[in-house]
Amino acid sequence: MLYDYRREDIKAPAWRIKEWNFHQVSNERYTAQLTINDISIGGAVTFSIFDRVTGEKADGI
Repeated sequence: MLYDYRREDIKAPAWRIKEWNFHQVSNERYTAQLTINDISIGGAVTFSIFDRVTGEKADGI
């Protein structure tokens, strides 16, 4: 199912709207994740990479 997102249709005050994008890419060894957050009064970007062979994980903001 595909939704047609329109921020102006949200029935909440603008300061309560929380939006994010999540992206993940994987191969046999690595999984990389990127999250972009916008909570109207602030935002953040986080990045994680996970080595599926060794179990090591690295995170960043």
